[in-house]
Amino acid sequence: AQRGRGGGGGGGAAAAAAAAPAKPKLTTDQMEKRLKSSIEEYVELKDLKEVKETVGELGSRECFPKLQGIPLEMAMDKPALADVLIPLIDFLFEDGTVTMEELMQGMDDAMEFLEDTAVDVPAAPRVAARFVVAGLIKGYVTWGYVAKVSDAYMKETGFSVRFLGMILKELVSASESAAAAKERWSKSGMSLAQFGVENEEEFADINKLDHLFPIPKLEKKVQSMLEAGSSGDDVTKWVEGELPDPDKDVGQCLMRCVMRNMVAKLGGAGKLVYEGEPKLIE
Repeated sequence: AQRGRGGGGGGGAAAAAAAAPAKPKLTTDQMEKRLKSSIEEYVELKDLKEVKETVGELGSRECFPKLQGIPLEMAMDKPALADVLIPLIDFLFEDGTVTMEELMQGMDDAMEFLEDTAVDVPAAPRVAARFVVAGLIKGYVTWGYVAKVSDAYMKETGFSVRFLGMILKELVSASESAAAAKERWSKSGMSLAQFGVENEEEFADINKLDHLFPIPKLEKKVQSMLEAGSSGDDVTKWVEGELPDPDKDVGQCLMRCVMRNMVAKLGGAGKLVYEGEPKLIE
């Protein structure tokens, strides 16, 4: 009998729990406020897991893009915060809390209004470039996304060229070496022309990216050295001083210069043929 009364009591507790009203779902505004509060607290305490717990308590993925959008907005307002906030985004992505698609979506608002924001906050594009490059290196931002927002929001006014310069400078700075940055750019499948760059040499010079795009400057210099009668050893020494790690493109550039110079000495007017890869002089 006692067991029966005990069982009845347990059943009553279960029934009461079942009858209790469900916890109300947070509104979008409430979720955003909780995320922002948690991220602001993280800036002070540097507790990554606390942010993850807050995210897990939201009950919906609706505001997950804000895990990129809120830190980006905060850092554009106070650039020094980028050093603290980018590792948070890296952690949440690598931990599987947030997806690549959600993080790229979270950049959309900032990208759309970046040129306007730069008028009042000149550092904003450089900060945005840092967030983009962090994502490119960690794998939660794609070059395709960068090209998409460039076409949609920046190309018409020419701002895409300026922003690309900032991204590539940050890529060189964040990569293990200039060679690593060049490899990342090469693997992107992108071209400067896709972002509205019309003069590669001028673009590289303005943004101090000669080591990333060395060919125009290299070709002009080597050609002038050969025409002035410099020896092959002199040319090689200069190239090695400028480019400690020459690649296939540098070798092809030197070959073109030497062949063009030989044709000129023989009294011909040489022109190189391009079909994807440089071919012989015709």
